[in-house]
Amino acid sequence: RNFTVEGECGSLAAPGGISVQASEDGETTVLRLVNADVQARRLNISLGVGEVTTSLTWQSIASADLAGANTPSQPRKIAPSEELDITEDMAAQLPGQSFSIFVSTSSRFRVAFV
Repeated sequence: RNFTVEGECGSLAAPGGISVQASEDGETTVLRLVNADVQARRLNISLGVGEVTTSLTWQSIASADLAGANTPSQPRKIAPSEELDITEDMAAQLPGQSFSIFVSTSSRFRVAFV
């Protein structure tokens, strides 16, 4: 699906910073965000723009050490956060140097960086 990026989005506006994909049946939308900045980015999420949204979940993985890796002795040193359910019109904090995935069962939701 098409999407637009407006306003000051920092590293999120860089190529590969944002991607959106809808399922073939249009029932599920996946939004992927890469925050390459060291500082966290706050964003507001509005659900169900003209539609009923049955769920929106969010999960991130982040590390201050971009060359970091998991080892046999520390297999969860760099691990995804727990999956969070997002409620209508909430703000989320994208960790610095992170990859976040939002999955919606509605094809419409609005994200604004603040």
